[in-house]
Amino acid sequence: MKWGGVYEKSILKRIFAILLSSAIMFSACASIPISTFSVSAAETASNNIPSAVTGLKFTSQTNSITLSWNESEGASGYYIYLKSSKEPYNFYGYATVEGGKNTSWTNENLSSGRIYEFRVLPYKTVDSKIYKGDYAEISTITIPATVRKVIVSDITDTSLMLK
Repeated sequence: MKWGGVYEKSILKRIFAILLSSAIMFSACASIPISTFSVSAAETASNNIPSAVTGLKFTSQTNSITLSWNESEGASGYYIYLKSSKEPYNFYGYATVEGGKNTSWTNENLSSGRIYEFRVLPYKTVDSKIYKGDYAEISTITIPATVRKVIVSDITDTSLMLK
């Protein structure tokens, strides 16, 4: 068999003819046009995707951050993803907030004075399948720990010198 010549074209034509006739037979047997089946499946999937998260904000404490956001229409719950300044390259799944009406989450196990980035992503469960919406992202920082026993060695009009 010589590739790139007459034989290759002949084989490709036969394969195409077989695939085309199979598609026509499937459409005739099922009495459903192929395009109608595909569009219907796409429409069903898009109706199950919850709306994007909006209004994401945070409140910071020394070792904790509370996130809050607006309710996502159609959400069954929310996934919280985290990226910290300690591991700055990838977000990872951190927590799940169950219930679409629950629109806040607090983490009390954070290091003080560290930058954290969070993503909140809505999800919807339909027939044991999970559909995910668009996320909102926010950068946060925990409040640094209180500084104690500071000694001032020099004071000017514009600065303090600390020991």
